[in-house]
Amino acid sequence: GVMASPHAKYIGGPMEMPAAWEAFAADVVGWMFDGFGYWTVCENQTDAFIGMVGLSHPPYYPERELGWMILDAKQGNGFAAEAAIAVREHAYTTLGWSPMVSYIDRDNARSIRLAERLGCRLETGAPAPDPEDLVYRHPPLGAAA
Repeated sequence: GVMASPHAKYIGGPMEMPAAWEAFAADVVGWMFDGFGYWTVCENQTDAFIGMVGLSHPPYYPERELGWMILDAKQGNGFAAEAAIAVREHAYTTLGWSPMVSYIDRDNARSIRLAERLGCRLETGAPAPDPEDLVYRHPPLGAAA
């Protein structure tokens, strides 16, 4: 799947099949145990898979996270922003989340720009599951982009 492909370069991939399967299984377990996880993002005209956007908070994450991954060929079309705004609104209004962060690989310039467009602020010194990741704090409900 996508976790074994080059599209996963900023989220731990590409992974060998056992690690990709574990990442997939962790997402499924999140829905079962926590009632939240990742949604598949599809293009309206074709219904083709173009990425994932969702919420996670496994035991090894310091905070609740809003994350995204859009296939390279579909980036730059606003899909990630549209989906992230909808998921963040769901987290705030349905799940009662506040605050939340996005953990972003320091080399992932596109995700950093998206976080900034979403009104997130870099939080220097905040703990992250990977010490090389940057932590972007989402604005509270009502201040969101």
